[in-house]
Amino acid sequence: MKKHIVLCLTLFTISTGIAQGITFTNSSLEATLTKASEDNKLIFIDCYTVWCSPCKKLAAEVFTQKNVGDFYNKNFINLKIDMEKGEGLEIAQYYKVNSYPTLLILNSEGEVLERFGGGTDADKMLKKGQQALDKQ
Repeated sequence: MKKHIVLCLTLFTISTGIAQGITFTNSSLEATLTKASEDNKLIFIDCYTVWCSPCKKLAAEVFTQKNVGDFYNKNFINLKIDMEKGEGLEIAQYYKVNSYPTLLILNSEGEVLERFGGGTDADKMLKKGQQALDKQ
């Protein structure tokens, strides 16, 4: 019964357009770099794996917060990439991602402006995002 109520509330939230949090694109990193250059934005990448419990917690508890979503959606193009599949394998190697979650903020040239992870909370997310914007 509880699962049914949660599912109904989730569907209601999505259908009424009041979903909050970071909106992630499904584009490739190469396409995102081009778009970031055109839009004069930075890129935020959530480097995750499907088995990573801290990754799941971050996605459920931090990325969904309205203030985090408002800030990141306004200032960044947001990507969520599984580091064990597809282009994630090359990205993990290139950016030396070997712990999860690793969060990267890149400029449109693909250079890392901020790198953080682990037990990140909303305040740290906002602070690191602002630091990256200040380096732009």
